[in-house]
Amino acid sequence: MDLVDRYVGAVRRHLPATQQDDIVNELTDDIAVPNHPFLMLGPASSFLTLSPWWASLFYVAMLPAIGSTLLAVAALVRPAWTWLPRLRSLTLSVLGLVVISVAMKAGDLVVAAKQTPELLRLAQGFNQITTVVLVVIALITMAQVLAGVYRLVRPEPS
Repeated sequence: MDLVDRYVGAVRRHLPATQQDDIVNELTDDIAVPNHPFLMLGPASSFLTLSPWWASLFYVAMLPAIGSTLLAVAALVRPAWTWLPRLRSLTLSVLGLVVISVAMKAGDLVVAAKQTPELLRLAQGFNQITTVVLVVIALITMAQVLAGVYRLVRPEPS
């Protein structure tokens, strides 16, 4: 039993019997991207499929959203903390770098559904372009991290 099945089972136990099927089906559809490549690739899913790495990458990609939400709640609870907005942007940039590093270590993100030379070349080209884009995004994000660190350590203007 994987994590998704355990989560859905726990949700099902705490729902009224009349709503269980509808809500569990909706939850399953919302978290089913790794199992349904059409949601990511669209029509290309007929000849390309997601690599097994997507199962881990999918959940790591949620880290910036979770971090942003937690820091926004902290800013609402403690509005006097003037350093929190600067820390929030820095934290989100660092979490973005975590996602990018996992994606870069994943290797091929898509694979050909059929082993024909044309599809293999297409998948290889897609993966190479994705790698270049991830490197560019990583460089931009590193610049954002450096700017965030500078903003965090520089003295407050009086």
